Amino acid sequence: MKTIKLLLLLLLTAGCSTENKQQFASVDPAFVPFLEAFIQDSIEFGHSQAGQNIPINFAPQAELIKARCHKYSYWKGGMKKHSREILVDQDKWNVLNEHGKKTVIYHELGHCLLNREHLDDDIRYNFRYIKSSIMHSLPVGTLNGTSRDELYLYELFNNDQTVWSD
Repeated sequence: MKTIKLLLLLLLTAGCSTENKQQFASVDPAFVPFLEAFIQDSIEFGHSQAGQNIPINFAPQAELIKARCHKYSYWKGGMKKHSREILVDQDKWNVLNEHGKKTVIYHELGHCLLNREHLDDDIRYNFRYIKSSIMHSLPVGTLNGTSRDELYLYELFNNDQTVWSD
């Protein structure tokens, strides 16, 4: 009976640990240009953690989710380990333009590398309401090739909304 309990415990533990590990170890080539741009922008804003081994790959996501930063914790060799990866829904990715793709990757890297949460404020800027952050839960189109891009990047890397002050 004791052997059966021990075997059952081992099976349950093994099942949990495989669910808590990342699926990929590298970056899909489709995401490399966006990751390289993020690393360059991150360095310009004084962040040294840019590109810290965050795998980015395609994997199906829930209905309304384009991408997600997955954070995992697991035990290995008696030590608690942490890993992160970004999984992107390929069908949703394929319909985005280049600005939308860049915004999605920057948003998810904001979660994974900068530990930013969603910031769903809309602000009045130049007589219209805009999203106050790339970290808005509906960020697509935030980085759209306009002069506001630099302000969004400043806010992302500095977590500072005063950038929008007149």
